[in-house]
Amino acid sequence: MSTAYDGDPNDQAAVACWSQDGGLTWSPPVSSPIVSYSTLLREEGDLLLLPYFLALEGEHDLVGPVGRIPAGTQTIIRTERQVKVTQWPRPIRREAIHGCRFVFNGQTLRLKNGLYFATLYGRYERTERFSLVAAVSEDGLAWRVLSTIADDACTLPGIEGPCESTTARLFDGRLMNVFRLESGLHYGQSWSPDEGRTWSPPILTTGPFSVEPSLMVMPHGVVALSGGRPGLYLWLDRTGQGTEWQSVNLHAHHNRWIPTEPIANIAIEGWKHNTTAYTELALWDRTNLLCIYDRIPGGHNQLPPTGVCNSVWVVRITVEVTPDRPERIGSPPGNFALRG
Repeated sequence: MSTAYDGDPNDQAAVACWSQDGGLTWSPPVSSPIVSYSTLLREEGDLLLLPYFLALEGEHDLVGPVGRIPAGTQTIIRTERQVKVTQWPRPIRREAIHGCRFVFNGQTLRLKNGLYFATLYGRYERTERFSLVAAVSEDGLAWRVLSTIADDACTLPGIEGPCESTTARLFDGRLMNVFRLESGLHYGQSWSPDEGRTWSPPILTTGPFSVEPSLMVMPHGVVALSGGRPGLYLWLDRTGQGTEWQSVNLHAHHNRWIPTEPIANIAIEGWKHNTTAYTELALWDRTNLLCIYDRIPGGHNQLPPTGVCNSVWVVRITVEVTPDRPERIGSPPGNFALRG
């Protein structure tokens, strides 16, 4: 969890908690030695926290620290300059913005050829919009840019351009990436039929919107996507293709069950939402997801009012497949339920 405002270049402004009962209870927060929005579980069991902040090395490469959680432990070990990203297709912007040029962001995958897959976004020289790229690595430390998912010349709307993203493998084997374009706009999305080497021309999602999405394909094929702003949502696609979405209002669900700490739409210095709508999905078991989100009662980049605090919440989502239907792509689940 981040403990900093947007734009704070402190790369240790974070805390971590652990759960050993499926997200029902959590350990007290402890300081994390690294800010990370992209984790990678290696084959040997270690969990890597890929760096958000990367520095230029020479003319063409980016380097940064890594956080490592050894298997079976609750210890985060930071090692400097262990992560390196090479083979950029264009010159990287030399001037950092809020301490960043390109950043790791989004879920990681293991490709069929055994390589690890991750995404980064940032700005190239002489550009004002973001570009989103895919990178691969043999060990999770030495990365090379594999392809461009969508760049600053993307024809989709949005002053920011392609940035915060999420990737998952659909049941038909394709990779699907969903990415932010600008707060308030629909997400962009693209598909890769060849393990991330090439991507379809990006299109706008039909329904899901706005900031940092999180994506998960469940064992029965249902695709889940979370995000929002304004509001806070989960979207489910029972076709397994990422094109037909049913929305679930997490904002309303939170307010119904936690009326003493609501996520209200309030106007504070021009900011009308007291959740960032930054979410994370985690698969618990075959039919259950965890969705993690926040409440910021003071509004974006503001301290909370006296006597209250920012908070992070977890909701369990159960997606059940109709018993009399076979579990295959195109077979809709019978129903879903949200459990706080």
